[in-house]
Amino acid sequence: MSMPVKDEGEFELILGNKQIIAVFVIVLLLMGLFFSIGFLAGRRSAAGTATAGRTPADVPITVDATRQEAAAAQPPPPAQEKAETPSSTAAAAPESSQPQQQPEQEPKKQAQVPSRLFVEQPPAGTYLQAAATQRADAEAMLSYIIGKTGLTGYVTPSPKSPELCRVLIGPLSSNEQMADARSKLGALGVANAFPVKY
Repeated sequence: MSMPVKDEGEFELILGNKQIIAVFVIVLLLMGLFFSIGFLAGRRSAAGTATAGRTPADVPITVDATRQEAAAAQPPPPAQEKAETPSSTAAAAPESSQPQQQPEQEPKKQAQVPSRLFVEQPPAGTYLQAAATQRADAEAMLSYIIGKTGLTGYVTPSPKSPELCRVLIGPLSSNEQMADARSKLGALGVANAFPVKY
């Protein structure tokens, strides 16, 4: 590398191939270093934001069934009485003259699923066949249908295949019952139910 000096006091910088490559490599290393520092700082700030923004609903809940059973067996503790000020008793007096509010209605209970869904031969009658599948899947499907719609039914072996079981809804004695069962099944996504007789 040489620096020839001109008459005016200026000089020229002449670099060879090795010096140009060395300068290029140094610039690349500096750019890589700055990129790495920025990347690590971004990851740390993103992790801190995710932890800070985490709501209690995101935290997994563990339930101990034995503690729940023990807590359910104990009677509830008596409610603590709050000391009332004269102003609060005066405000409570007009409210007591009003009729008491009716208790909230209890949510609708789901239909009771029978303990035994599989039968070799269901009672005689007309049924809607909702599906034909493996026995475990058929029982799970029938339990879901009974719980959601209140319909009754059975899981029976399929006469066409020993590996499959039918999901039967019924017995249904009238066209109205059949139409009602079809509409309830359709609401659950079972659109191809067809009648079968036993």
